[in-house]
Amino acid sequence: MSELIISHLKKAILTLEEALNASLKKPEDKLYRDATIQRFEYTYELSCKMLRRYLSHFSDSPENIKVMTFPELIRAAWKQKLLKSSWNIWYSFRDARNKSNHAYEENLAKQVYVKIPKFLEEASYLYDQMEKKLQ
Repeated sequence: MSELIISHLKKAILTLEEALNASLKKPEDKLYRDATIQRFEYTYELSCKMLRRYLSHFSDSPENIKVMTFPELIRAAWKQKLLKSSWNIWYSFRDARNKSNHAYEENLAKQVYVKIPKFLEEASYLYDQMEKKLQ
């Protein structure tokens, strides 16, 4: 079995945390907000990819994991205690990620931005759980 490397996820989480902290210090600065949204996008995408890889890595039938829908993937991860929250919360992150493509619209940017602190908490928890189980 090949080694599962999760350090890229940790780096993405740290860059998101850095951007969020900077944006909280200057809430009126849209540049910081937009940078935070961009970092949310790639951290979200990487979290989902790493979650699928992790579940495949430890599954007796990785081919089943590869064909899971996103809701099935989240539910499976939640059952294994890799996630703090279940599908309804992760659905809101997915919705925010989809809206982030239109973050140039002020209202949508605000809708995405308010989800980021909770997502950061969830992504950090996911990383911590994967790291514990890989040791």
